[in-house]
Formats: sequence, C-alpha cells, structure tokens
Amino acid sequence: MIPHLSIRARLIFLSILLLAILTTSLVLLSRELARDSEALAEEAGYVFIVKNANAANKHFGDLRYWLTDFAETLLSGSQQNAAAAKERLDSDLKEIAEVDPVGVAAIGREVDKLNELAQKAADAFSSDDAAAGRALLAQAKQHILSVDEEIEKIVERVEQQAVARRDASVRQAKLAVNASTAGGLFALILALSLTALIVHSIVAPLRQVEQGMTAITRGDLDAPIPLETRDEIGAMVAALRMLRDSLIERDRLEREIRAARDTAESALQDLRRRRPI
Repeated sequence: MIPHLSIRARLIFLSILLLAILTTSLVLLSRELARDSEALAEEAGYVFIVKNANAANKHFGDLRYWLTDFAETLLSGSQQNAAAAKERLDSDLKEIAEVDPVGVAAIGREVDKLNELAQKAADAFSSDDAAAGRALLAQAKQHILSVDEEIEKIVERVEQQAVARRDASVRQAKLAVNASTAGGLFALILALSLTALIVHSIVAPLRQVEQGMTAITRGDLDAPIPLETRDEIGAMVAALRMLRDSLIERDRLEREIRAARDTAESALQDLRRRRPI
C-alpha cells in the first residue's frame, strides 16, 4: 500500500502515527499518575483517621478524668470540662465513623454508660453515700477499659489497612513502572520501525532513479529503470524513461542517417567509376 501513496501522504501518515503513539503514551501515563494520586490520597486519609483516633484517645482521657473529678467533687467546672471533652471526643469519633462505624458505635455506647455511672456516682457522693459512689466509679472503670480497648482496635485496624494499601500501592507502582518501560520500548521500536519503513520507501526508489540517471548520462541506455508508481518518484521515473526513450530514438535516427549517407556516398562513388572519362 505504501508505494501507492504520495510522499506527502506518507509523511503525513508517519506524523499521525507518531502523534498517536505519543498521545497513547501520555494517556497511559496520566492514568497511572491519577491512580497513584488516588492511592496517596487514600493513604493520607488513613493517616488522618489514625490522627483522629489518637486525638480521640486523648480526649477520652480528659473526659474520664473530669467525670471522675466531678463525681467526687461535684464542681461545676469539672462538669463543664467534661462536657467540652465529650464534645471534642464526639467530633473525633465522627471522623473515624467513616471507616469504622461499628467500632465508633460501640465506643459511643460505652461512653454513654460511663456518663450515666459518673452521674449516679455524683448523686451518691452528694447524698453522703461514699461507698456507693466508689462502687459506681469502680463499675465505670470497666467501661473505660472497654473504650480504651476499642480505640486501640480501631487504630490497629486502620494502621493495618494503611500498611496494606501502601504495599498495594508499591506493587502497583512497580507494575506501572515495568509496564511504562515495556510500553515505552515498544512504542520506540514501533516508531523507529515505521520511520525506517517509510524512509526506505522514499530513499530506495530515489537511489534507483539516481543510478538510472547516472547510467544514462554515461550512455548506458540499457540500464534498468525502476517501475513507475503513483507518487512523485513515479513521475520522475516516467520523465527518466521518456528521456531514455528519446535518446534511444535519437541514436536510431542517427544510425539510419549514417546508413543513408553511407549508401548515398557509395552510390556516388559507383556512379563516378562508371562515368566515361
């Protein structure tokens, strides 16, 4: 098909193919970069969750301290500090609920029971029933341990998910690098092969035309001439063939003229010999 295309069409075809290869490579690279960006964003999300879980652990520590202090001292300042700590804890748990709603729900139930026991202990201490108050606070410790354990589980699960996602991202990045390298080499080989093929389809006929012209200028009219094609080189071949044919016709005419001249000279000499002196 290539020899039937014009040189301009071949060059345009080559340019389009090279642009297509480049565009495909850029699209694949952009897709891999987008995928890596998503993986980084997901990993950053896990880090954010771990940060919120650690903050929740701190705010829960503040909450249990102020609840215990309020139950024993009945100070309004302790109650207000406990409410503020509870609000910060709820904010942290709201962020964590996106990845572990079950664990957050369990923590919420334990915190509600802790608040309830702290309030009952405060009522007991206010009624001068210290023994009942201490017993209620002892019960509250079990809920405190449950909350601490659940927060640790959440942190552990999120960290495991982050490590798994990181490992998957590393594997995916390695595969992407290998695929990009292989794809780049394939695209380079393909581009070079197509370029070489099209350049050869132009240079080889031109070299044949050049050899034919050199042979004709040396007088070798029997030298082979390339076949005519439909491109610009075919037009050059046609012109070269016409030149060769005209030279062959000129040589034929010259031979005929020389033969006629020789015949005339011979007849003239015969006539002179036969003419009487």
